[in-house]
Order: sequence, then structure tokens, then C-alpha cells
Amino acid sequence: MEAEREMIRLKSVRYMERRLGEELKGRITGVTPRGVFVELEAVPVDGFIPRESLPQGFRFSQEAFCWVVPHRGWSLRPGDSVVVLVQRCDIRARQVEFAFPLRDAPESGRAGRRCSDRERSRRAGGRRLRTSASRAEKTRGKAGGGRRTSKAAEKARRRGRSPGK
Repeated sequence: MEAEREMIRLKSVRYMERRLGEELKGRITGVTPRGVFVELEAVPVDGFIPRESLPQGFRFSQEAFCWVVPHRGWSLRPGDSVVVLVQRCDIRARQVEFAFPLRDAPESGRAGRRCSDRERSRRAGGRRLRTSASRAEKTRGKAGGGRRTSKAAEKARRRGRSPGK
């Protein structure tokens, strides 16, 4: 059984060796203080993004068990889809190392995901984050707690949409 796993790892690394420098889609399968584990979508190959290869500003959050950029609200958690660059293949160690392409780095706003206000407040030690009152009023509106006004509902009906959405 162990020999079979070793052969699969060896063949995976050899396959990825031909794809050095390519960008591929994957899904985060695990996070540790040392980095992020990613499995590719197209082929069942696992790789690792070491913390040194993560974009600048990422910190490991022990409470949320994810990598976050606190001031931006970005996070990398298991299950998130990411685009990775095949950076290095080590046949002897049977390891594939990925990195984030610079244009898709979560700091640029294209990869990873935004944290919810609840997650950010939990990371801030339970303190509630402040939001501007005008922003809340704009999103909720003054009448109906976020429902469309009669003019907006009428326009939506003309377009064929339901007024509540």
C-alpha cells in the first residue's frame, strides 16, 4: 500500500515538472502555520504554498484557523478556490511547491475571499467594528428595511424581476 502511494506521488511530481511556470486552478485543502496545502482541480495533484511565498501581509490566525490580511479582510481557508503557479518540483522529496501569481494575489482583490464583519470582529478580540451610518442607511434604505420602494418595485416588474430581489 505504501509503495503504491509513493509511486503515485512520484508520477504526480514528474507530471507537474513538465508544467513548471503554468498557472492552474486549485482548491485549498489545508492550512498550517507553515503555509497552505492546495489540490489542483484538473488533476489530482497536491502541493504546498510555503508562508514565504504568500503575498505580503498575510498572518496565520490560530482562532479562525486560516491565513488572513487583517487590515483588508482577506482570508485563505480550506475549500477556497485559488489560482496557483507551479513554482518548484522536487522528485527526491516527492513534493510540488506552488506560489500565487502576482496578478492574482489576494491583496490585489482577485483571489481568496473577504471576511464577514462577524469574522473580523472575532479577530479583533470581540470588539464590534464600526461602520458608517450613512453606508448602513444607503444599503437598508429608510423604508422597509432594505425592500424596494414602490418606484423601484415598479421598474423591476417592468424588467420581469420580482420586487423583493
